[in-house]
Amino acid sequence: MRTLIKFSILVRGITWAALIVSGPASAAAASGPNELEKFSTDGCSSWVEGPVWNRQQWAHCCQIHDVAYWVGGTYEERLTADSDFKKCIQDTGDEVAANTMYFFVRQGGGPCNTTSYRWGFGWKYTPGYRELTSEEANSAKEMMPENPTSYPIVKPRHYFRGFEPDQPEMICGTNESENPPRSQYPSSLP
Repeated sequence: MRTLIKFSILVRGITWAALIVSGPASAAAASGPNELEKFSTDGCSSWVEGPVWNRQQWAHCCQIHDVAYWVGGTYEERLTADSDFKKCIQDTGDEVAANTMYFFVRQGGGPCNTTSYRWGFGWKYTPGYRELTSEEANSAKEMMPENPTSYPIVKPRHYFRGFEPDQPEMICGTNESENPPRSQYPSSLP
């Protein structure tokens, strides 16, 4: 148990260090509408899609999970997506992989990360946990993949997104009503 706690602290430290090193995105409010990029999947991100004897064992779970992360939404929606993800992997018969992968998506998948696999990664900018506007929800509905498991898995060269000073992108909004201070999030928030 003590090792798991130390490991959790290490993962959180690495995540925050990566955020600091990668540099903050523009803190200014984004100009123009928040546009949803075309859906793409990197499969199980920086993890494998299955064990050596079945390389695609849980790839479908990751691809379906990517749809939820592409759209984003509220904190509760992320909890549901992550729980469904864990259940999907458990249904493939690998309890250890399910627990391990669940742990890592909870630690590193939040919307304030600059990773390509963060919560809400499909949007031009990510204002944190919040309900989508009706315009955003309609856009997501129109662009929603019918069968996400049919999309090719494309692993990016880098998992951290770069931001240029002149880009109107941002990670997590500055409006506290949309993004309450971290202390107001549930304690299980990574």
